Amino acid sequence: MISKNYKKFIFPILFFSFSSISYAKTYHYSVTLYSKKCYLNMEKSPSISAQKGDTLIFHMDDPSVRNRDFTVSEKENNMENYKGVRKDKRKKTVTVTIKDENPEVLYYSCSRYQSSGSTILIGK
Repeated sequence: MISKNYKKFIFPILFFSFSSISYAKTYHYSVTLYSKKCYLNMEKSPSISAQKGDTLIFHMDDPSVRNRDFTVSEKENNMENYKGVRKDKRKKTVTVTIKDENPEVLYYSCSRYQSSGSTILIGK
């Protein structure tokens, strides 16, 4: 027969194990450019929140951004992409996977108009 005290030991272990699990998500953003501002999913230069492990995919297939360079950088108004950014010209996407070594804030913009974007705030 199992002791009634097993709940004292099993429940805290299960709670601790499942409460520390984070679930990575993938977010898709359709990028457009209007009046020198980047729009993501039809919202003007929104600030994005992301967690470690998340993947952000920016779709660059709209005619307004087709010949523009979309950047994600560690510094505001910087035209160089952060090292974790992958561009796929065939698919017309820019992908960022949030990793442990990412800074707490990244900046995105349509590089022709450096002040056209906003921030990606990275939580833990």
